[in-house]
Amino acid sequence: MTTQTPSPERTNNLADQAARSANDAGTLAERGADAVRAGIHQARDNAQRASTSASKYIKSVPIKSLVIAGAVGAALMTVVSLVVRPRDKRIERNPRNPPE
Repeated sequence: MTTQTPSPERTNNLADQAARSANDAGTLAERGADAVRAGIHQARDNAQRASTSASKYIKSVPIKSLVIAGAVGAALMTVVSLVVRPRDKRIERNPRNPPE
């Protein structure tokens, strides 16, 4: 079995293609990182606006805000207690002693 050595032209062509591919990958990685940074910046700005808006609302109607917060807290506690409640309270039947 004989092996062929690629021609210098072919080797240079492959090396050029690899360099272009590496350059393209680097460019795509930079674009991706820039997009992530822009998304983080936008999310931070949105959170800041929401926080400012909530603060203004709470200052304008404090009693209503307190009632809403209490209702939301109670609803969350109900959901959490339903999800996390112990499973030991299940009725287990004993086949030797059937219920009367």
